[in-house]
Amino acid sequence: MKYLLLLLCALTVACGANTDRLKTEITTQEQKVAASQDAHRLSLDRLQELRDSLQINIAQNLKLGLNEEQARKVEQARINSQQTVAEAEAQALTIQQEYLALLKKQLQDTE
Repeated sequence: MKYLLLLLCALTVACGANTDRLKTEITTQEQKVAASQDAHRLSLDRLQELRDSLQINIAQNLKLGLNEEQARKVEQARINSQQTVAEAEAQALTIQQEYLALLKKQLQDTE
């Protein structure tokens, strides 16, 4: 009986420590989700800026001596590159959100 009581106490302490660890990890993960949301929003803003200033940037490239085809290709490459960044940020955000949901589920299951 003495050992059973000791085992029960040990399990209670372990579960409490696990719950505290999960709560701390959830708080940290919520901060990561917020940072990922900001990064994604910034990447989308930058993409829109590049699209909005396309003609201006092409004109600047022409002044630098590029022919029109080269000027357009350079700017389209910049837009394509930023599109890739925005897609990667969206994927990172999704992963962070999914991990947060998993942590919250684990906490719910332990409580």
